[in-house]
Parts: sequence; C-alpha cells; structure tokens
Amino acid sequence: MNKCFLVAILFISSLSLMAQEDRYAQPELPGNLMVDIGMNVLQGGPDEMSLQNFNSRSVGVYYSHMFKISDRFTFNPAIGITAEKLRFDSNLNYQLDSDLALTFDTLQNRGDLRTNKLAINYVDLPFELRFYPTKTIDGEGLFIGIGGIVGARLESHTKVKYEFEGVNRTEKLRDRFGLQDFRFGLQGRVGLRGIHVFYKYYFSELYRDGRAPGEEFATPNTWTIGLNISGF
Repeated sequence: MNKCFLVAILFISSLSLMAQEDRYAQPELPGNLMVDIGMNVLQGGPDEMSLQNFNSRSVGVYYSHMFKISDRFTFNPAIGITAEKLRFDSNLNYQLDSDLALTFDTLQNRGDLRTNKLAINYVDLPFELRFYPTKTIDGEGLFIGIGGIVGARLESHTKVKYEFEGVNRTEKLRDRFGLQDFRFGLQGRVGLRGIHVFYKYYFSELYRDGRAPGEEFATPNTWTIGLNISGF
C-alpha cells in the first residue's frame, strides 16, 4: 500500500473522528466514511493479461455526504482514493529490457514466483441517487442506488515477489505503463446504509490507444463487484 493511499485513509478518518468529538464545541461534519472492498475483472483483455480474479482486489476509501431530496430519495456524492490491483495468472509483467525500454514479457530468473501484479491508484469522485422503498429519515433502511464514477490516475506500479536461491525478494517498477490518466463509469448499490453490495463498470478503456500489451487491437476495460461498509 503506497504512501498516498495511507495519507488519504488518515485524512478521511480524521474527518470522521472530528465529527464525533465534542459536539458542543464544534458542528458535526455532515458525512460518513465509506470503504469499498471488491474483486476486479478485466474485460476484453489480451490472453497475455489473464488474471487471478479473486486476488485482483479493489479497495476504496471515501468521504460521503448525503443530500436528502425527499423521504424516498437522496443524492450521495463522495471523494476518496481507490487502490486497484490486477494480479496476473502467468509469469508475464512489465519490466525493463537491456536497453532500459519498458516491455511486457516473461519474468526471467524470478525463481518461485509468489506475487505478480499491476497496481493502479486513483482519486475518485463517485456519486449516486438512492431510492428507499420504505422511506427514510436520515439515510437508514433498505435502498437501491445508481450513479457514476469519475477518477484520475495518481500512480501506478508493478510488484513482483519471489524466492530465489533461498532468499525472499520484492521488486517494484513505477511507470505510466500506457494507462489512461482518467476513467469514468457507472455504479449500482443495494443494501442498508451501514452495509451493502456494489457493482462498478468502467466504460473507459484501461489503456491509451495502442498501448495494451499483446494483441494489437485489444481494448480492455474493468468491472468490480464487492461489499461496502460505511457509517463510521
């Protein structure tokens, strides 16, 4: 987990704690801390980028505010950081060749390969319209939500862990990797305020034109399904 993600967690957590301290001395901040934990799936990607979907995790930490429209509808915008992991199911990943050029190729001399992934961190602005079938006073109760997500790439890196000649080693390579700098998509949520399931689908392609590894015309994008815990 990189430094920017840790800073975001500490910052958003401090806002949530400030909202709970000394209500007579200062107004309570009108929002909630939200945590999304999910599984990433790559759609339309080349064969070289087959993933271990269960190990390709997504973790998002957001500060959300609810605007009540009526007893049945609320509008919920948020801001936060999302850490996306794409764990490859093969021994292919980005690396530097002998000319220090970036390539997507077989990892050589890595012994017993334990972890092989591409990590991408985004600052995201998710928003949604929530419908409460049985009405709500302060966002409690069953809801169905639909909305969108826009985000900007903060940082991306590869991480390879392996054992070679009895020594555990870790290698990281930071680069843009031909990835898009911005993304956008739709999201849906169903559940209660404190816990619910979500689905995110990104229409934007993962890579800039012609930058995906492997097949010349591959245009992969991603979707995520997972569980949310919020309200603390």
